[in-house]
Amino acid sequence: MPPPPYVHAAGYENAVGDTCAYAAVGGSRILLSSRRHGTYSFDTARATWSKDGDWTLPFSDRAEFIPD
Repeated sequence: MPPPPYVHAAGYENAVGDTCAYAAVGGSRILLSSRRHGTYSFDTARATWSKDGDWTLPFSDRAEFIPD
């Protein structure tokens, strides 16, 4: 899995603890929130990242969906 796009941005500093939340969503998406860069989604079928917004996920660490 390639790193999120902000890792390659000018001036990026690898801060310990910058990733604050992540979750697998649906069959082929992984959401990742960075405290400084917002929320990104990784499409595992296409191996591509996209930015979802400047907000962070409403939880900390890992979330797991458990269907009813």
